[in-house]
Amino acid sequence: MSNFNKNSISYKLENQGQSTQSAVVISQTQTQPQSKPAVVVKNQPNGIKINTHYYDGKMEGRKGELKDSLKRASEINPMTKVAAFDDLNTFINGLSEKTHNAIKCLSAIIESHKMCERQKSCPNYDPINNLFADDLLYLCYEKICVEKNTDFTLEFLIQLDGMITGLCPQGRCTRLFQILLAFSNE
Repeated sequence: MSNFNKNSISYKLENQGQSTQSAVVISQTQTQPQSKPAVVVKNQPNGIKINTHYYDGKMEGRKGELKDSLKRASEINPMTKVAAFDDLNTFINGLSEKTHNAIKCLSAIIESHKMCERQKSCPNYDPINNLFADDLLYLCYEKICVEKNTDFTLEFLIQLDGMITGLCPQGRCTRLFQILLAFSNE
C-alpha cells in the first residue's frame, strides 16, 4: 500500500502513458480444482471497452471476499455516507489527474445516494449482483481518504473515467467492486 502523495499520482499517470487503460477482470477459469477464480489486472488499449454485463450474475462467488466490508458499509448511516462522499468528491476534484468523465460518474453515484439512499429502486442498486454502488463507494472513500492508498486512487480514477460507457447499476457496481476486490486484504 502506498502513502498518498499528489506528486506520486502525477508521476504514475505520466509514466502510464496515454495509450493504455487499466482494467480489472474477474476470471471464471480455475487453474486448480479447488482454487478460487483469479483477479487479473490487464492493460487494455484505449477504445476497447470491457462490457460489465459479462459479469451479471457471476460475482456471487467473489462477494464473500468482501463480505465483512460490504456488511459494514451497508450499516453506515446515510448522512455519514453523504459527508464521506462530499470529502471524497472534494479530494478527487483537487487532483489534476481527474477527468471530466470521472467527475461526472462520481457525481452521478453521489447524487443518486442523496436522492434515494439504499432503496432497491435507486440507480445505485444492482439487482442482478445484489450490490449497492453507494456501499462500494463508501469502501472506496476509506481506501482513498482514510488509508490514503495512492495505487487505489489511480485505479479508482481510471475506473470512474471508464464508467462513462455505462452508468447503469451494473456498470457502477461492477467497476467499483472489481477495484475493491483487486485491493482487498480481507
